[in-house]
Amino acid sequence: MVHQWEQLYANLAYVAQHGSAWGAPFPINWGSINDAFGNGGGSGATLGLIIAIFIVGRKNKSQYEIAKMSFVPGLFNINEPIIFGLPIVMNPMYLIPFILAPVVCDLIGYFFVVTKIIPPVAYSVAWTTPEILTPFLGSGATSLMSLIVGVVCLAVSTLIYLPFVMASTRAAIKQEVENA
Repeated sequence: MVHQWEQLYANLAYVAQHGSAWGAPFPINWGSINDAFGNGGGSGATLGLIIAIFIVGRKNKSQYEIAKMSFVPGLFNINEPIIFGLPIVMNPMYLIPFILAPVVCDLIGYFFVVTKIIPPVAYSVAWTTPEILTPFLGSGATSLMSLIVGVVCLAVSTLIYLPFVMASTRAAIKQEVENA
């Protein structure tokens, strides 16, 4: 079994020799799929959660304020403000989308790479690179479709979080009314 880092180095060596990510020896590996497609905003694809809060969660004032403060760090895959601010940790309301969003985005990225619609992510990209740019830059910045897939993954993660944000907002409003 070839270790993940050996796969990444083999892909980089291939790119250095051939000048393209097309034909990389390990087109599918954890680093190239999850880092590029499933970690938008950090673990749990939480940039989608922040955007969902901006779309449907404005009535929950505390959640909305935390989302505003978490947006810029979330763009660069730093999600501690949203993870611990809402909190997502130990919050059953967000458990399902926190797991589901990255899995679905990973599957989307996997599909596009396996079907050779986009080149594999073979270039090393900093973990703080915004999600929509990671597939594009990681595949050599030659395939506009890679950029589109990054945008699709962000949209899908937002759609996955939307019903849960709506439910959380309704619960917060109900709690507010009961406490008044």
